[in-house]
Amino acid sequence: MKTILKIKNPSIYTTAWLPIGKSNMEALNRFVGAHKRYTTPTEFGNSGYVDNMDQGVFKIKKHGVFITPIAYGFANYLHANIKEEYSSEKIYGLSIYKNGLAGLGINKPSDLSTDEIKFISGKLAYKIVDCIFPILNDVQQSLISTIIREPLLSKAHHKIQVYSLIKAKEIPVPGSNSTEILKNDSDFIESITDWVTDHTSFSNCHIFIGMDATLCVGDANSETDKALRLIQFLLTCNKSSHHLHALLWSLRKKVHSLREKSDEANYKVLKNNNEEICTYNTLLLKLKVFDNLLKEETAEMAELWKVLSWGKAEFSSRVYDRYLDEVEKSENRNITINQLTDELAVLSTELENKLELIMTRDSMTMNIILLVLTIISLFGVGEVAGFTDKQWLIVAIVMVPFTTVTLIYLNNYIKNFKKR
Repeated sequence: MKTILKIKNPSIYTTAWLPIGKSNMEALNRFVGAHKRYTTPTEFGNSGYVDNMDQGVFKIKKHGVFITPIAYGFANYLHANIKEEYSSEKIYGLSIYKNGLAGLGINKPSDLSTDEIKFISGKLAYKIVDCIFPILNDVQQSLISTIIREPLLSKAHHKIQVYSLIKAKEIPVPGSNSTEILKNDSDFIESITDWVTDHTSFSNCHIFIGMDATLCVGDANSETDKALRLIQFLLTCNKSSHHLHALLWSLRKKVHSLREKSDEANYKVLKNNNEEICTYNTLLLKLKVFDNLLKEETAEMAELWKVLSWGKAEFSSRVYDRYLDEVEKSENRNITINQLTDELAVLSTELENKLELIMTRDSMTMNIILLVLTIISLFGVGEVAGFTDKQWLIVAIVMVPFTTVTLIYLNNYIKNFKKR
């Protein structure tokens, strides 16, 4: 029977990329009183309601979150303790940076198996929705809601893109460097990180970068922590990048389907398609804002990594190249967004022309019917009233312009519509 390997006293940190920025960071630090070093927690997102007012009963629908600042950079970052209930002893570590890296962390003073680590990472990802989203302002929430295609952010637990960092003093796998450790038990490492895409050892510290998490083993000093934060930012943005690419691919297919549905559509279908175009245009507009913010922050963090004198040159170069890849992917997404916007503009014009054509055709059909009914009614009135020859002559004279207009309308109708 295979022994279950456990990691001693790990720290687990899960992050998502959110549209923050300096202004929002400054507003948050001012609101929680970080600069005044408030010791009383600041409350966010409390959602309550009054029930049975005549009986004086007050119920809380859902608690908010309570933030106590620990450290801050006025317009750059906030480190804080956060809990979901005022009296709760369960506290998470919160960190939010102006570059958009936001997450929750927890230290576990016990040995954990890989399954337990994955469970805690998943729980922290779940708690990002409950603990961080209520802190965001309306514009930020609207952007995120549009990107993850979930109108109610309170239900977005399984839709956000997250990445985890696990730090430990040691792991039960022998080896003097990352290559040896990975060779001795890659299954154990990759059960935490998923597919290992890169790894390195530096200053008695081993780092394994995977698709879902990064594992850091050993003594991490302040420079290593700074490097890990930059790596965490890169990999978190990579997860967001995959999601944006999938969203654009899906949107392109929907636009193509919309064009096909509009070819032989009636007025009602065209009207619905026009409303869909408005929805897609709004989505693309917000997607462009979100993606531009992501690109700008990624480019800025790439320069910070470039000047960071940490790690081996070969590893540092690979990470920097991955940063440049993310910037390039963002530029390509921007091109795709512009193309889709142009396609929707052309399709919208075509739909408007078709709608106008249908309305014109229906209007001409109605006019022809009215003119024919007018001619018939004149004959009917004459028959009933028993017109004399003189009166029928007057009717014939009156019918000439009606008949002429009817023939002109009918000719134009056949020319413009029946041949289409």
